[in-house]
Amino acid sequence: MISPKRRSVSYVLPEIEHATISLRTQLRLSYETYAWLRYLILAGLALLGVFLLVLPGSFPPRIFALLWQEAPLAGHLLALHGAAAFFALLALLVQALTWLLIWGLYLHVCRMLIRSAWRLYHAQTILASGWLPSTSHTEKARQDERVPDPFHAPGRPPVYPTAG
Repeated sequence: MISPKRRSVSYVLPEIEHATISLRTQLRLSYETYAWLRYLILAGLALLGVFLLVLPGSFPPRIFALLWQEAPLAGHLLALHGAAAFFALLALLVQALTWLLIWGLYLHVCRMLIRSAWRLYHAQTILASGWLPSTSHTEKARQDERVPDPFHAPGRPPVYPTAG
């Protein structure tokens, strides 16, 4: 049997507090980091908006028009049909409130994602305007400090880059 080689570790691992990151924070970081994820989410929201328009028939859903038409007749229907009319009107009201809640949640999610994308765009714009690429920093440092060329021959004097 071959025994695995054991290595002794000469350094001490730092004490790291293993705090978990919440799911919401992980999703936010992924949304901010990956542009493809932002585009996929926005495309999914657009598709969901189309489905919300197509499934109930229109905007506002026809259920609201039906509820609007039946509301003035509710007393007459209850007197005529009793409990059956009550449950039918209750089902109509529940369906209308469900569509209202779905549309409200959809608009809220759209608003939050658009605000997040707007903030991310402005943060990236601010960072991009103040930062130079690393090659520009190196070239600027060489010009400002007159740093000698690191690839000069040992017997020859160093060559300084000139501006221009």
